[in-house]
Amino acid sequence: TEILGIIKYEPPLRTTAGDAAPSDPFFPIFTDIENINNFPDVFEIGEQVVITEKLDGSNVRNGWFRNENGFMEWKAGSHKLKRTRPSEEAMKQNTYWSPMLIDSVINALEKISYDYSIKSATLFGEIFGRVRGGLKSMDYGRPNTLEYAAFGLEINGGYASWNIFESVCIIFNVPMVPIIAKIPFNIEEVKKLAIGPSIMAKLNGVDQIREGVVVVAANERKVPRCSRAILKVLNPDYLLLKSKKEEKGEDVDFSDV
Repeated sequence: TEILGIIKYEPPLRTTAGDAAPSDPFFPIFTDIENINNFPDVFEIGEQVVITEKLDGSNVRNGWFRNENGFMEWKAGSHKLKRTRPSEEAMKQNTYWSPMLIDSVINALEKISYDYSIKSATLFGEIFGRVRGGLKSMDYGRPNTLEYAAFGLEINGGYASWNIFESVCIIFNVPMVPIIAKIPFNIEEVKKLAIGPSIMAKLNGVDQIREGVVVVAANERKVPRCSRAILKVLNPDYLLLKSKKEEKGEDVDFSDV
């Protein structure tokens, strides 16, 4: 070791957020969405799909589980970590519990619980605005607030089809990710839709590029190789912007590539 200048490798400590709670088998994690370039044949040509804008923010899940005594336990978390419930005052500033202060989110989840055959329900969404995403500049015109947009619904451990999820959001006025198109699947058309300005940013009165799109089967179905018929297509301009930011020394998250 002296001759070669080798030193013992000490792996860096892997830390978690201070509010991380123990893992929970009754609190589902949203599917890791694969890139369409790696799974180009998941969708059949002509299959009806829903294309939504992919937002640059932080994945969030909020829901409840009914225990054997019939009591509901409310839960919130990031993509893979369940988060400890903060005080009511601190909840306003908590990235993952803040959606529980949105009346429409609570109303939707509570109304689902009226059906006692349902043991669990979770809304999946994106927190954007004043939150660390892939690019600090992607705040969608809301740099000072935590904003929320839902993109999926789980009931009794299974994903609801898009029309059920959308109907719940419409009935209860739950904020949703922007729907770009509902079309028969064509990979070239889908890739074209990944390019352009952000619809969410336009709604907030600012110009911003689109991160990309998420493509999901209108009729929910499982796929052996990537679990569900859901894929993402990233905007090449977004990836180029990320690379330029990284070259300038900025901290950029490439985990969604």
